[in-house]
Amino acid sequence: MKAITGLIGREELVETVAREARKGRHLVLTGPVGIGKSAVLDAALDRLLLRQQRTVLHLGEHQAKGQFLELARGLLEAGLLKPSALELDAGLDALDPAARDWARLKRPVNRLSIRDLCAAIVPALHAHQGQVLIAVDDLTPVTPTLVAFWLAVCDAAQLVACASAKKPNVAKLWWKLVEIEVPPLAPEHARTLAQTYLQQTGALVESPALFVAHVVQQANGNPQAL
Repeated sequence: MKAITGLIGREELVETVAREARKGRHLVLTGPVGIGKSAVLDAALDRLLLRQQRTVLHLGEHQAKGQFLELARGLLEAGLLKPSALELDAGLDALDPAARDWARLKRPVNRLSIRDLCAAIVPALHAHQGQVLIAVDDLTPVTPTLVAFWLAVCDAAQLVACASAKKPNVAKLWWKLVEIEVPPLAPEHARTLAQTYLQQTGALVESPALFVAHVVQQANGNPQAL
């Protein structure tokens, strides 16, 4: 949807997220599935990168192991993590990060546990002189076992994440993050979104006005439902 219509009705919210992130705060964007948390996060990151020089690692995986693998890969490609820290051949440390083939490295790195990955990632983050911002599309599945790992990451880097639910059994992590709720779209913005989608896709409906009104009512401000 965003690729077709652009981000509609979220300008103020995007600026709020970007402003809070510029202050170095850890953030969590909350709201139900489909409300547009990831789209708001993407737009805020674009705004941050326009104004500030920083290393940004965006994790799109939804499973814990995949997120830490993405994090390790991002740090390797940014030159902030040595391959030997991930139990890879020390000879790879001297290679330009662009010359390291992740397709070949992923399998041995995947054999490491999350604990081992975290033990390599956190010191690398601490050793970096600049600021690293880690953006996570979905922290909803985080478990009590993983809280200590994410808190260690928070102590070494800035975390900005999305979550459709804040499970009470991982409250220590949520306490670390400033919550910003992503609300449903206002009716006028929902109408604009639906109308723009019809125009951009060339979809043919018998009565566009009635169709848009029905869709907006049923979606209740949820962009994914629209």
